[in-house]
Amino acid sequence: MSVSSTTPPAQEAARTPVGIVLRLAALVYDGLLLLAIYFITMAIVGAGALARAGQQHAWVVLPDWYRHFVMMPSLFLVTWLFYGYFWHQHGQTLGMQTWRLQTLRDDDGNLRWVDGLRRMLASLIFPVVCGGVSGLLEGPRAAGVAMVVGFVCNYLWIYANAGRLAWHDQLSSTRVWRVPPKPKSAKRRGGLFGD
Repeated sequence: MSVSSTTPPAQEAARTPVGIVLRLAALVYDGLLLLAIYFITMAIVGAGALARAGQQHAWVVLPDWYRHFVMMPSLFLVTWLFYGYFWHQHGQTLGMQTWRLQTLRDDDGNLRWVDGLRRMLASLIFPVVCGGVSGLLEGPRAAGVAMVVGFVCNYLWIYANAGRLAWHDQLSSTRVWRVPPKPKSAKRRGGLFGD
């Protein structure tokens, strides 16, 4: 069964694949937004553990099990909800709108929630493998550096194929496009409230 394209042919012809610099610029912009959401999430999720500790009138560091099995999955869930919502609704996060980038499935449809999850999980493969191997051999600090190297490898994959697909694009059957600017609407005359 063939799925028809949701993109008009003229706009489809004007789209171009996106390189590393614009992708990372949008990622930094979205990262700043996500950082604020992470702080709120950690405050809410951490409040339950700290409420019990508050009865002891002492500063307490959250236990490892709580950080690994409650806080980290919560942050992953928030990240998936953030990206999943924007990719599902518009194909663009706020950072992507700034740089006129759009993430679509290979059939030009907006990502479904499962596509967003698949894309996120695919983007974790290089960092987790690099970080895990390095962590076993060299320790936690080396694992952190190796995870960053793995993250960069996701994007360097763009140079390994003709379609300029990042590792997670290729594994999730998605693409990131640079779309043409929207045509400007005619300016209204007569001040703020019209003619």
